[in-house]
Amino acid sequence: MAPSATKAAAKLRRIHVSIGRTGRATPLAELEPVFVGGSTVGMATLHNEDEVARKDVPVGDTVVVARGGEVIPQIVRVLAEKRGRGAQGLRMPK
Repeated sequence: MAPSATKAAAKLRRIHVSIGRTGRATPLAELEPVFVGGSTVGMATLHNEDEVARKDVPVGDTVVVARGGEVIPQIVRVLAEKRGRGAQGLRMPK
């Protein structure tokens, strides 16, 4: 059996903000399900607000999601060339 790909492209449906037990807000990407790294992935971490801004990750974009040795899949980069006109940026709660 050939090894599974560790990266795949997926459409970003929504960005949820999860509030952890310490009160820290973490943005999570809801993706159209994609098979990567041996399993189907529908959610990925965006780490924090600064990382979302640095990668320029608006809802509606096609992104590259990776699942190497990581337990939680992550957004590696945005495929900006596939960006539609309706892409919307993230606004973190204050």
